Amino acid sequence: MCRRRLSCKVAGIARDIASVIESFQPELIFMDVILNGDNGLDICQAIKESSFTKHIKIVMMTASNAFSKVERETYLADYYISKPFDINEIAAMAKQLIGK
Repeated sequence: MCRRRLSCKVAGIARDIASVIESFQPELIFMDVILNGDNGLDICQAIKESSFTKHIKIVMMTASNAFSKVERETYLADYYISKPFDINEIAAMAKQLIGK
């Protein structure tokens, strides 16, 4: 079985997300709904609405599982996962989203 090496980058604060995306060009982003006082859902929506970044898969992570269908459609995330989560679920979902 051939395994592709994965690499990752972390943006510690919301204002660093754009520069990390530009320099790293990720296939998949895991983002919390709340980011140091910023709204991760709004950031997700901005990423998905940009022609330069809309192809990036985004997984929103939250301690609440109360996302409505309207919120899912509004913010355009590819997947939502509630905390606490199982690492095996994360791995399987990531593999499915990026097709690897």
